[in-house]
Amino acid sequence: MRTAAFSLSNGNNRNGTCGKKPHVHFLRYLILLFFSLFFAKNLPAQPEIRVELFGLTPTFSFPQKLQTIDITHAFFYEGAADAVRINAPKFQPLAQEIMQFSEKYRLNDWLKLQLALRIIKQIYPENRRQKLGLMLLLRSMNYNALIIQTGKDEHASFNLAVEINQPLFNSVVFNDNHGKLFGVLNVETGSFLSTLSDNKLGYFVDINQELSEMKNSLVITPSFYPLLPFKETVKMKTWTYNQKKYSLRFSLNQNLVAYFQSYPQMEIRYYFAHPLNRSLLQAVLLPLKKILIEEKLSGKNAVNFLLAFCHGAFEHKDDRETARGEHHNFVEETLYDTTSDCEDQSVLLAALIRGLLGYEVVGLEYPEHISLAIHAPDEKIPGTGYEYRGKLYMEADPSFIGCSFGDTQPELKNTLPKIIEVGKLEIVN
Repeated sequence: MRTAAFSLSNGNNRNGTCGKKPHVHFLRYLILLFFSLFFAKNLPAQPEIRVELFGLTPTFSFPQKLQTIDITHAFFYEGAADAVRINAPKFQPLAQEIMQFSEKYRLNDWLKLQLALRIIKQIYPENRRQKLGLMLLLRSMNYNALIIQTGKDEHASFNLAVEINQPLFNSVVFNDNHGKLFGVLNVETGSFLSTLSDNKLGYFVDINQELSEMKNSLVITPSFYPLLPFKETVKMKTWTYNQKKYSLRFSLNQNLVAYFQSYPQMEIRYYFAHPLNRSLLQAVLLPLKKILIEEKLSGKNAVNFLLAFCHGAFEHKDDRETARGEHHNFVEETLYDTTSDCEDQSVLLAALIRGLLGYEVVGLEYPEHISLAIHAPDEKIPGTGYEYRGKLYMEADPSFIGCSFGDTQPELKNTLPKIIEVGKLEIVN
């Protein structure tokens, strides 16, 4: 809320008041104070925006002048740098609010972008203004965002490009003249574009060079979990091992699952490397560990039990047969979904093997297929193995239904896979 400003005389002015009694000054003070509070109360409140972000419902204030920013053709051509120079400072207070909220709830760069986008969509209803507004807000948050032209002639369109710190999978990316990597954002969906009407990049304005500014790239790799409200969804998985039926009932945070489902697609190695949340350890890994102890399963038998879990508790379905298309899952997504692909199962099994048995694992990348191999030093496993850094890793394919530790799909026996290095499993809060 705005307040009217006022100041008090120190009694040493030349307005003929220095000889007045103290109670006169005090009376003037009270009158000024009354009018200050009266007009402050009747001034219109600062506009507020409330948004929803995976269960979070923050409220932000913003100056009304943001709604009146002059969106002209200059934003897209030679006057772009001047337009940014004039208008970007207007977004600074809002940017600071976003960054403070993000720190409180441990929002990573992707969630900060999603939060900024939700706010901008409420300020500007029109698509072009949303692109420009989001560019200005992201730049005020110190991220490198630019307006670019994609396509040409009748296919030409203007899009928002954001600098990213690593390549994306199944998304449109390009390098600028300085080698910086950019992803093209679909402002309507909040995701990176997977295709363009014309694959050629057209007009490009290097605003940073014209303004002599250095902005940060968006860090895509998630290394920690955001603090999202818990929205319970209960799952039940059943499977069979050695002709005995098992079941596992557990709860997941649906807000967290939705966040992962929205995440930009990365190369598969980043999913193998992603840490697990401690709540998932409690909900899934420890109950499975209890079954292993009760059934006295260890070594290769424990691996075969976990393979049976992957084979029986999930329906295998190629991503290309699904509505969303090619998509790499985080562990939470696979546990939530009823169907999953080979790479999703391999990432899940890698987490289970490391978290429950402590074995080292590597990913196996075949043409059109992802599998897993496990280093079990105290076990002699017949079948297909690969030596990596002086250690023998035996294949354990979670999407080869009915297989055992050491088996390889028949059509892949003569194919040498690429090794994907996988580190130790990290458990985080």
